[in-house]
Amino acid sequence: WGGLGYVSWSAAAQGSLRDIDKHWAGETILALVDRGIINGYADGTFRPDNPINRDEYIKLVVSALGFELANGAGYWAQPFISKALDLGLIYDGEFSSFNTPISREEMAGIIVRTADLNEEPPVYTYDHHIPAAIGDLKQANLHYQDEIVRSYRYGLITGKKAGVFDPKGHSTRAEAATVITRLLNAEYRNPFGAYIENHLAMKTADVADIDDLSILPAFYEKFRNTRNMQK
Repeated sequence: WGGLGYVSWSAAAQGSLRDIDKHWAGETILALVDRGIINGYADGTFRPDNPINRDEYIKLVVSALGFELANGAGYWAQPFISKALDLGLIYDGEFSSFNTPISREEMAGIIVRTADLNEEPPVYTYDHHIPAAIGDLKQANLHYQDEIVRSYRYGLITGKKAGVFDPKGHSTRAEAATVITRLLNAEYRNPFGAYIENHLAMKTADVADIDDLSILPAFYEKFRNTRNMQK
């Protein structure tokens, strides 16, 4: 899913990619390879920890939607960029260039718009606490902030760790493959609202069971009038 360095799965690796055997995303990558959505480099590698560019990610998303487009004769990614524009996955003028690493906020924007084509994010009781749970949300560009929150609601791209989304950070090829897998298979998602509702502290009413401070606002909302709340 890139330029001239990419070839088909069978031609590139003859059944295996030699640098993902022990990688945390190895099975995820292979599953997408089997579906013809991604492939490796001509030397039989996938380079899972390399950053992914905007054009590569756009091609990955468009391919995941089932569009089988040939690379452009001039700029290889143009057919995929044009299709993404037609579908509303990206906006005209959103990016000044495409052959540059994509940021996490940009990835969230694109993947949420893609999910919105066919579905709505699930609704949970404490979804309104999501913005407060993202400690660095205000560091994101204003026009991506709502899409980041919706990404948490979908369970598509969430924090790197509790309270940290890292909107300006870059994602790897392996992380991008994981996001696409979540887009295609809802069972691999972890909506933040569900995480809150299913947290042990929300079931026991015991503050000692809180191991993630992002639970606190919902915990207080649920149990503030409960006299038997454990302290």
